[in-house]
Amino acid sequence: MYTYGFGVNRIFDERKHTADKIYINDYGVKRIRDWFRIVVEIGTSVDVGKNMPPIKGHMNKTGINGSTIYASTERSPEFVTDQSCKRIGQLILGEAPGETVEDNAIEHYFAFGDTELKVTIKILKTGQELTKIIDSL
Repeated sequence: MYTYGFGVNRIFDERKHTADKIYINDYGVKRIRDWFRIVVEIGTSVDVGKNMPPIKGHMNKTGINGSTIYASTERSPEFVTDQSCKRIGQLILGEAPGETVEDNAIEHYFAFGDTELKVTIKILKTGQELTKIIDSL
């Protein structure tokens, strides 16, 4: 019924992206904000109760980190700020455990139930896991 995913910052590509979303991240890389990282598209079959393959990412070095989960009525939204996107949940990760991208690596796990979405984020350096259950009715 929806495309599910989360908002991430992606490496800037001047051929595709407009300047209004550009920033320089904590690691000195030019990136864009608010990209919709698709986990599953509308119409895709999933195994109920089983984790989808993990999606790798990293935390920012500074500040409180979080991961916001979105649903969209479009098959392939580009940004979480698109009109079709709706915020459905958020996990607050806290402060990053290290200084490098490798130190701050995380994995996102999504598991779809009959009426809910379970999102787990694992901070690889510490092994800490945070989970959020989202009602998908």
